[in-house]
Amino acid sequence: MSLPALAAQITFTLDLTHLGPQGGSAPDALSLYFLDPVSGLPQFPSSDPSGAGALFRLDLNGSDMGELTIFDAADVTVSARPGTHSVPEPASWLLVLPFALLLALRRRTGGAALALCVLALTGMPHLARADSLNGLVSISKSGLVLNRLTNTYDSVITVTNISSAPISAPFQLTVSAISAAGVTVYNSNGVDTQDNPTVAATLEMGVLQPGAKVTVPVKFVNRKQRAFNFALAASGTILNNASSTQLAVRAFHYSGNPGSPRGAAAGAGVKLSVNGVLRAVADASGQASFLLPLDVQSLSARRAPSHVGTAELDLRRGTGNSVDIILSDDGEVYADAALRIDQVQHLLLPNSFSNLTLRLIGPNESTIKITDLATVELFNSIGQSLGDLTSLFALNADGSIMAPDMAALRSRIVGKSGRLTLAVTGLDAQENVYRATASFHLTRNAVRGSLAAPPSFPGLQLGGIRIVGKILNTDVVAYTLSEADGSFDFPNLPNGNLSISAETFQNQRYYYGTGVFSLTGAANLNIPLLSSLDDASTAPASNKLEAPVPEGERIVGYNARRPEDMKTGQEPALPALDRRARQAGTLVPATVSVVAGLRNVPSTQTAKLAVPKGTAKVTLSYNVASAEYPYYITQQSVYNDVWGIKVFGGPQGTQLFDLTRQINTQLTQAPIWLSDGTTGIIEKTFDVRAMARDSDIELTLTAFATNIGDSQLPTSLNARIEVGGSLSINSVAPLDDSWVAYNDKSYYSVPESGRRNAFQRRNAFDVTKPEGATITGLKVELLAAGASSVVLDEAPGANVSVVDDKTLRSTVTFDSQSSTVNSVPPPTNAIQYRYTLRAKAADGSMLSAEKTDTGKRPLWRLPSGLPRYSLREPGGDDWTSQRTYNWIEANLGLLRAINDISGEHGKDLGHAGHARGSDIDMYHLYTFQGANAGSGTSNYVQLVARVKDLPKQKSSNLLQRAQGLAALAEVTAWILASRSGLDALAANADVQQIGYIRGGPGSAGIAGADWGYRLLTTGLVTVDGAEYDLNVGSWANAKYRAWANHHHHIHITLDPSD
Repeated sequence: MSLPALAAQITFTLDLTHLGPQGGSAPDALSLYFLDPVSGLPQFPSSDPSGAGALFRLDLNGSDMGELTIFDAADVTVSARPGTHSVPEPASWLLVLPFALLLALRRRTGGAALALCVLALTGMPHLARADSLNGLVSISKSGLVLNRLTNTYDSVITVTNISSAPISAPFQLTVSAISAAGVTVYNSNGVDTQDNPTVAATLEMGVLQPGAKVTVPVKFVNRKQRAFNFALAASGTILNNASSTQLAVRAFHYSGNPGSPRGAAAGAGVKLSVNGVLRAVADASGQASFLLPLDVQSLSARRAPSHVGTAELDLRRGTGNSVDIILSDDGEVYADAALRIDQVQHLLLPNSFSNLTLRLIGPNESTIKITDLATVELFNSIGQSLGDLTSLFALNADGSIMAPDMAALRSRIVGKSGRLTLAVTGLDAQENVYRATASFHLTRNAVRGSLAAPPSFPGLQLGGIRIVGKILNTDVVAYTLSEADGSFDFPNLPNGNLSISAETFQNQRYYYGTGVFSLTGAANLNIPLLSSLDDASTAPASNKLEAPVPEGERIVGYNARRPEDMKTGQEPALPALDRRARQAGTLVPATVSVVAGLRNVPSTQTAKLAVPKGTAKVTLSYNVASAEYPYYITQQSVYNDVWGIKVFGGPQGTQLFDLTRQINTQLTQAPIWLSDGTTGIIEKTFDVRAMARDSDIELTLTAFATNIGDSQLPTSLNARIEVGGSLSINSVAPLDDSWVAYNDKSYYSVPESGRRNAFQRRNAFDVTKPEGATITGLKVELLAAGASSVVLDEAPGANVSVVDDKTLRSTVTFDSQSSTVNSVPPPTNAIQYRYTLRAKAADGSMLSAEKTDTGKRPLWRLPSGLPRYSLREPGGDDWTSQRTYNWIEANLGLLRAINDISGEHGKDLGHAGHARGSDIDMYHLYTFQGANAGSGTSNYVQLVARVKDLPKQKSSNLLQRAQGLAALAEVTAWILASRSGLDALAANADVQQIGYIRGGPGSAGIAGADWGYRLLTTGLVTVDGAEYDLNVGSWANAKYRAWANHHHHIHITLDPSD
């Protein structure tokens, strides 16, 4: 129906049932949309925070009139007015709510006629429950409404700070206890330690002040269209007097003098951020003041289009904290946006996708209206480009991005494996530049299964049990609830090793269902739920659709084995497990030993440990070896064997330890492979005093190893659990940095000998110690190419903090000591850390424990003596990988003055990428007269001025004509020099991409947002409506990328693998 055809008044009567949501977790809700008859999407964009485009939402929350929220919308005005009502007979009928909504619909093109409609609303109130978190915040939920854009059911969550202290970002909601199968969170940004999805909240200036509220849309995929409930919790950082301070900031332009960099005040509009979160905007004097945590080390500043800066912070409790931040004009500033792919849910894109729609999403969940699509590029999991796809996409009228030729697009994407990332850059009508990425995995495999009751309890209830599936070594996590009969299904999943876990507590005992399956096709899984009373070997998890493996099978897989491996594989010899005395007596440890056998068939062994009443601690020791190391593991082959260990028991069968690994991940994920193809001996101590307080208990140790791909070159595992404990470092994990780095956090900058790090990284240590022992010190050593350098060797204090009996935190970069690493030239592309923990036992004896942490990547300083330009950033902006360092030394003739490579530890400095030491930003290949050699922007400004001078060639004024001809000569020289230099770079095999000019700011009068690209590749440019041909012919370079925000520098992308 067209809008003019609407009657002056239309009354809608809505008949609702009495069935409300179970548990009252969220109210019933009603919302109204006007839909486009072609697309089925809302016609009027609105301020609905969920992005659904509703004109209003009515939450029936138990009050007399409900809670009505009216949203601002284009071309429609919505208002509410009181209305008369009566209670119909019989009394069980629904109550008509006592107000009506007036909608005034404005015609899009002229005319004064309005179409009016009055909507009478009926509904059944249902009380919403407000949750709270430790008395600090209250949480309320709106009703769930259908969002046709994302095909989700959305609830707008309101979080109120009811404490007396501000709460700082990062701030997020954790969604748990989803009550129906097939319901998952669409806009999750990760999971917590229990695999519950989390949703990020955007706080105004990064802080939720006392009494303030923040609204957060939570979007649910509901595959089975069922009613459901959910629970919420919030997390953030309390900014109290003990943990925070006020910081005063002054922003200045770069003077151009490295010795005295502070220039004029930067003025208004400089955005100041901490860890990627906007905290303040400078006033007209370039100043701002705000509260932030004491442990923040870094502050960043941005102002479009190209002003960026970084400051190092050394905050102290109390007043008087201030910092100056210097802005260069050679950065890349992008407006805030996220990239959403309509067809991707939970990082999963069906391999059979027939449409692909991309949207840049603003802070209010609305689609940003892009008017100029600059680039669409595909990357693999380590950041290598898989191709420029820009030509395969086009813009829709609303700014969304679609692919007109799906066959061509599918040919570029389908068949690729692993995590894929699309990066989109675009501009809106105001010339704001947006850049955002979205990742996905192609799904191929339908996965279903069923839980099975254990032999020890055949009557176990199988319904409503949460099942979590993970594709190992990826970020793919799927979860659902089992049906009453124990059946379950997941959305289609990608190829990989699928780990399944389920848990229930019934009959005063825990029951666990686990399994790891090689997923290369459809799967129908059988998952027994077992307790410590059951023998896992008699009820193994299985895939009913997998064909049995013949005993004589030698090889099945995607890759052929090397001829020398086509024999019976002998795994490396495992070192004998340590038998240090842990507790007096003759208690017998429980031991298991497994060797992987037939393809995809787990080899499993279980053992029991008797634990006497009153025992305080037990210790697990294990080691793993694989004959796949080194060749197949370093090649990340398909022979990605899987192994795992579990420990559980006690009166309730509580799980103490559960670790599953696939061997390829152990190059970077603990336990790391050592050079002998083993993990060495790993120890983990558990506190069991609560379990063994009243009686003897029994613990179960179970281990498995599975050959993947074929039955050759096995992985093996020995494990032992015994009564008693010793000093040990169980695990090491990096703490969150207070800055943004677009890498996997495994990059560490190694200073030159005699120097220290500016920005410090810290680790958390999970440790155990004997009863009565006291931690006396920690030594941290960096191991590089056979040499060691002491990073830290201190007693507990400023750099080593004892959080509790099980947790230490320590600085692990060079702060209190200087580096002794001979880093010129870089000696290695891999480093390790060795930690030595010291303690004093209750009897006065001295204890020590050692752990080596591998899989770290070093960054090294740029070769000295190279020409540089622009501002030098705190902590350094010239950190390179070993491979990049060597490439630079071998290819100096290809380079001009260098600005940035990577910040310390890969820290973001205001340039896209630059996180792994493999991206180089350098000056233009031609310098215009009048340009400042210290500013790439200055040279671009001169280019724009010369292009704008081209029309003067036709002037009758001799002076102006001379200026026009001089401009023609210089622009021509720029084209030829740029082409020549870019061709020389492209001819180098290690260069993967070269980013340079597309267009740029300040170019009014020059036609086309991509005028720079057109001028460079064709020699044509249109100025003030007239086209000019510089007679240089056409030019193409397969590695040249015309990137927005690269008008002031050349970006060289080298191979990021090192």
